[in-house]
Amino acid sequence: MLNLFRRPSGIYVFRIAVPIQLRPVFGKREVVASTGSSELTIAKIVAGAQAAQWRQRFFDSSRLMSMASKFKMDHKEILNLAQGHPILLGGGHLTLNHASTASGISTTDLLRAAASGNLPLFVRAGSIRGHLVPTEALELDDPALGLSGGLVVPQVSHMPECAVEHIGAGLLMIPAMDLPGLTSALLTGTKNVTLVALDLLDHPGMVFVPNDVLIINQDRLEVVAGDVEMLRRSLSAMIAPEQIIEAKAVMMTSLEGPTGKAGRRSHELLSTALDEYITVRVRQDVGLESEITRIKNGCALLIDLGGDLPLSEITSDSLRRFRDHKLSQAPANENKIRLMYGTTSVASSMKKVEGMNWPIMSMVCRFQ
Repeated sequence: MLNLFRRPSGIYVFRIAVPIQLRPVFGKREVVASTGSSELTIAKIVAGAQAAQWRQRFFDSSRLMSMASKFKMDHKEILNLAQGHPILLGGGHLTLNHASTASGISTTDLLRAAASGNLPLFVRAGSIRGHLVPTEALELDDPALGLSGGLVVPQVSHMPECAVEHIGAGLLMIPAMDLPGLTSALLTGTKNVTLVALDLLDHPGMVFVPNDVLIINQDRLEVVAGDVEMLRRSLSAMIAPEQIIEAKAVMMTSLEGPTGKAGRRSHELLSTALDEYITVRVRQDVGLESEITRIKNGCALLIDLGGDLPLSEITSDSLRRFRDHKLSQAPANENKIRLMYGTTSVASSMKKVEGMNWPIMSMVCRFQ
């Protein structure tokens, strides 16, 4: 096997080249992964499985990139898609609407990505009573009969004996086999859709069936920030450089105004603009106070690490420098630093652990 090499330790290592057109997406020229075995036969089996997984990822990314040619974006959306947003790098979940604003990808295209299996969808719920049922205990619909091809979910009174009562709380994942039907309904104008089964991340192989049908709408859907960032990187690789240059020129013209002078609010401080953004924009899109606080804290990083600058000094280039040079050095688990050393800001935490080899915050969604 040409892509299998043995290290001095005796462990075999698998290598596979990243296609040239996908290198901006994955940020590397090749993938190197340990098979964990010094036995050649076992290493070949493991490497074969890894090769299949990576080729599938390359295929999925290529398919996502083909979506870019169908986009009809204005200058703001082009810049959002090309440059990204710090909130996509901070981990956690975002509402579908907020993810769209941060990434420059329309909610329609995010739903299409979910339908094709490239973007898991979640719904945040309170405490919901129901049953946990092993997947193998449920039958499949027969598509030949015009049915959905999903699972046949029994009513509460007809649960199989292996079902156990359970309370679903927090984020619940929409089963992959239900995504095509759910997204199709939303894309064709259906306001509310019903869910009869959900997946729980801490109970693999089980299906959570609420006692009552769960009715949701598009505003309640959430996505993983890292998943959206990976999708954004795939699509941004297809944007021509001249499109970005033109979008920057249009954006600068709109900021300068018709007289060529700075806008009337360019003297205001960034803190004022961010407070207004949270009040006017975020609170309209996000219902949970805890989620609003998380977004506010993420935006505050720009001030904490870059200073409370006037709006006239905030440009796409300065934001990119902030992302690449300051945000990229933000420590992981910063809350632990505050507990250990009594720091009160990200900037002071960074200074405290400087030279200590403290891990930094992950900047992209990593493949294992």
